[in-house]
Amino acid sequence: MDQNNEKYMQLLLHYHDSQIDLLKHYEDQRTKISQILLTLASALIGLSKIISSPNVPITTISLLVIALGLAGIVFTFKYTSLANKRTTLARRFRKDISDMWVGDGQSNFETLYQGHSNNNNSTLSKWWQFVSTIKLRYCWIFLHLLIIIIGISLLTTRS
Repeated sequence: MDQNNEKYMQLLLHYHDSQIDLLKHYEDQRTKISQILLTLASALIGLSKIISSPNVPITTISLLVIALGLAGIVFTFKYTSLANKRTTLARRFRKDISDMWVGDGQSNFETLYQGHSNNNNSTLSKWWQFVSTIKLRYCWIFLHLLIIIIGISLLTTRS
């Protein structure tokens, strides 16, 4: 590999790594925002059980809980789309790096990568293989939907 190709490959690797770093950042942000919204919703649900004052109607608390659940779903979808964009870009950079390696007659980098990432699933039990196919974003969406359902039930049972 000549010096220009080596510099180009290093540049591609740098861009690949920066996409992975941004992907991790978006995943962390989605997790933190979801945790904050779920904590606030839980506090409001707890507050609704304590308060029996007519000054703070249960309808207001219920609507706030529902709004927090909706906000969580919106944030989850937004940060999922940002993470997916970064994943796609990282895969493209990895493919370009792999194509440059194949040009040198070496093993295909993408094939090696896929082989290592798929190798872990063969040692897992059937249950863990099933669990590993579930995307975490669906768990967050489920939790936010649960908060919305709880808010609706507060609204209908105590108003």
